[in-house]
Amino acid sequence: MRTLRRTRIAFLVLLLGLTATALVFRTMRQKIEDETRAYFDDHAYKATDALAHRFQTYLAGLRASQGLFVAMHDVSYAQWKRYVETLDLPRNYAGINGVGFVRYVPANRKAAYEEEVRRTQGAAEATYARFEVKPASDRPGYFVLEYLEPIEKNRQAIGLDLGFEQARLEALETARDTGRAAASGRITLVQDAARTPGLMVALPVYHRELPHGTVEERRAALLGYVYAPFRAMSVVEETLSAAVRQTFDLTITHRGEVMYGGEDGQEAPAARSLYGRDFFLDIAGQTWKLAFRSRPGVHMGSGQRLPAIVLALGAVVSLLLFWITWSLASSRSRAEALATRMTADLRESENRLREHTQLLEIRVEERTAELKIAKEAADAAKEAADAANLAKSEFLASMSHELRTPLNGILGYAQILSRSRSLSDKQAQGISVIQQCGTHLLTLINDILDLSKIEARKMELIPRALHVQSFVQGLVEIFRVRAEQKGIAFTYEQAGELPARVRADEKRLLQVLLNLLGNAVKFTEAGRVVFRVRALDGEARAPEGQGAPAQRPPGALRALRFEVEDTGVGLSAAQRERLFLPFEQVGTGKRLAEGTGLGLAISARIVELMGSAIQVRSEPGKGSSFWFDVRLPEAGEWAKAAAVVARGRVTGYEGPRKKILVIDDHPENRAVLVDLLAPLGFEVTAAEDGQDGLVKAAEVGPDVVITDLLMPGVDGIELVKHLREAPERRGLVIIVSSASVFEADQDRSLSAGGDDFLAKPVRADELLDKLQRHLGIAWIHAQEQGAANEAPPAGAPEAEPPAGGVEAGLVAPPAEALAVLLDLANKGRVKPLVEEAARLAQADPRLQPFVAQIRRLGADFEIKKLRAMLRSCADAARGVDGAP
Repeated sequence: MRTLRRTRIAFLVLLLGLTATALVFRTMRQKIEDETRAYFDDHAYKATDALAHRFQTYLAGLRASQGLFVAMHDVSYAQWKRYVETLDLPRNYAGINGVGFVRYVPANRKAAYEEEVRRTQGAAEATYARFEVKPASDRPGYFVLEYLEPIEKNRQAIGLDLGFEQARLEALETARDTGRAAASGRITLVQDAARTPGLMVALPVYHRELPHGTVEERRAALLGYVYAPFRAMSVVEETLSAAVRQTFDLTITHRGEVMYGGEDGQEAPAARSLYGRDFFLDIAGQTWKLAFRSRPGVHMGSGQRLPAIVLALGAVVSLLLFWITWSLASSRSRAEALATRMTADLRESENRLREHTQLLEIRVEERTAELKIAKEAADAAKEAADAANLAKSEFLASMSHELRTPLNGILGYAQILSRSRSLSDKQAQGISVIQQCGTHLLTLINDILDLSKIEARKMELIPRALHVQSFVQGLVEIFRVRAEQKGIAFTYEQAGELPARVRADEKRLLQVLLNLLGNAVKFTEAGRVVFRVRALDGEARAPEGQGAPAQRPPGALRALRFEVEDTGVGLSAAQRERLFLPFEQVGTGKRLAEGTGLGLAISARIVELMGSAIQVRSEPGKGSSFWFDVRLPEAGEWAKAAAVVARGRVTGYEGPRKKILVIDDHPENRAVLVDLLAPLGFEVTAAEDGQDGLVKAAEVGPDVVITDLLMPGVDGIELVKHLREAPERRGLVIIVSSASVFEADQDRSLSAGGDDFLAKPVRADELLDKLQRHLGIAWIHAQEQGAANEAPPAGAPEAEPPAGGVEAGLVAPPAEALAVLLDLANKGRVKPLVEEAARLAQADPRLQPFVAQIRRLGADFEIKKLRAMLRSCADAARGVDGAP
């Protein structure tokens, strides 16, 4: 009984295993069949959609060709050939046999028409030299295929009367009467040597001077058709890839006639198919039936064999379980022996695991030693790199000083000479070129120094109050002129309410935008450059029930986006990857030689310091777009600083005369400062080195000392220390001026006792600002002097025209004309402003002096002064100044 019970248990295990296997097999098979059917349906639908889209593309091309005839009324063969070449049929209209024009010719004009075609088109193409309508027969009218490009594979069809065959004639008459594209039934193209099924699509062209609102009017106004022939096989093979066509058999029929696949009268493949789907496709008024049938075995992937595998494995497992149960039931001793053997195997596995663990520990120790050696090597390499970086910094500091010293003389005297009014236009232009070239060289030096500072992580941003609109408008004026010189459009777009003023490092922000805008203009030969500034955070909302916008708290952060878009050469993916690397340039030819490859690298790192990143979107041949977002705090102290700048050129100062001692071992640097300061009323003394400076400081007793940093003998640091040690010079102002702009040199000079630092080449406005701040003096500006006709004092610089109004004795235009001029000035449109002023002067000669002043300010792009002058005149014309 015990043996029988154990036997029943073994057979029960076998039965349960086989039953479970059968259920899993059936479930998996059903799921795979469902997935396969869905896969087949999806491919059939996509294939139908692809064919429909392809014919829509053909029809769009025919409509474009129809537009050519509507625009030109008639088109010569040479014009048609060039037009079809621009369509690039193999790429954009794959599967099409050609694009042509069918002309309607009444029977009484046939002979004259043939002669006219041979005469006018024979010289352009040999086929037309023997042109004639074919087949020869008498009909009331002819639908003659006059053009069909590319002609190389369509010569046999030229001159064919498409009305000779009923299927073609029906399509042509339908298109003529409806005014829409019409397709034919199955036809055979005369140029198709294989004689495969084909079709044609025609779109009517009417005489544009004749009405064609009704059927009768359309028949009378018919000029011809734009026309495209197709081989159905070519359309399918160009639309559906070979891999897709291998997944099913496709038969296309039209009115029982096979267009593709199969045979006439047989609408689906004869082979047995598991799946099938039928779709109907409208082709310009004709309906195609697309019959998709699966191919035997094609849809059976590796997953199809999974149910059989599961069935086989389930049977094997069931038999194995049966054998195990039978074995356990038949012999307990065998089970005990099996348990003993498994225990031994387990112990052996534990021993092997222990051995592997010990081996792993040994390898870990060896790897740790290797890593220690590698770390020591890396530390040594880092020390060597730090030493090399220090040497590079010292070299750059030395080169900076050596290069900036002669530049100081060049740019300094350029500034001095540019202030003179005795220069001719040619001389002033030459001085401007000198200043521009020197500034460009200085920019290259600064680029290399900036890159060095960035790599050494020593560059810092110095935020100051910045008027946003003035800053942006200055950029717009610069690059609008550059774009006009190059013959491209420059557009400025503003989105949202920009803040009036923010705190930002104007120099660094300007450096980034000059680089991006300069690249956009340089790499754009045609089209336009767009500069956009957008307030990403919008305007502050007004409190509930109030109409005015709410004021933002002082120091509130404002999010701004600066974007530059162009229609230039564009960038490939490979070029975008290395775009921001130092010394990498992506241009070619002349453009490649125009830069150093540092601008974008430095700009990207400056923007990173601002907490953002430059983003790029570009396609070769379609242009590029660069943009970055910054968050800047609003500032409130800009107006006071800007008022001083806007007052005009400094001509002197109020109060007692001040003494200034200039110490520099380079004569040209001393001469620059002397020539800048002496005409303003300062008593300026020059010393040729540090020792001479100490002697003359004791003799003169200056109020201000401006000293160079690097000099032979007593250098600038020692000089400052000696001057500070003397108790009688306790209130002396010391300004250290040097061509070295490294922070370390500035810190050393200030730590030694200097009051301020002035970088070379010296900028006049920066020097005057420092003198005003340290001496507490008030400047006298050009427009603050007496009447314009008074002679200036001897030795004083010539006065410029007042910035905020018209010179005395000048006649201004009436208020309406001033309003027009002021509107143009507010928009920054300098050229139209000057032209409008000239037109006013032609009507009234008394305005010539006023227009001359407009031209002078416009030539220098003094937009702020132009606006201030025109506002002053407009206020005076309305009676604002002094009026009750």
